[in-house]
Amino acid sequence: MKVQNVIQVIAVVAVFACASCASIMGNQFDTTHKKDIRNGVQDKNQIHEWFGNPNQVQLISSNPSGCAERWTYVYTFWSWVATKQKTGTLLVYFGGDGKVCDHEYLEQ
Repeated sequence: MKVQNVIQVIAVVAVFACASCASIMGNQFDTTHKKDIRNGVQDKNQIHEWFGNPNQVQLISSNPSGCAERWTYVYTFWSWVATKQKTGTLLVYFGGDGKVCDHEYLEQ
């Protein structure tokens, strides 16, 4: 086999091997129910059933909506070969009664 052919084979193998090069940050969460969230309807148990454990739970004060706690779900996927990034962020705010008082989903 010629040196040029060997180099071509190595290059092809490297491209296919790196096609799977990706990095994931956070926990991918199911977004099926992101549009089903209703303020004052779902509680923490229902949100947990739909989305799993949040990446972060934070007690908040002086929120204009009167919310007392925020659950944050974040998922980021990077593809090194295609130089693509996809980020999904779900913020769910709960009032003192444990029900959703506000929410927001962002995707980039």
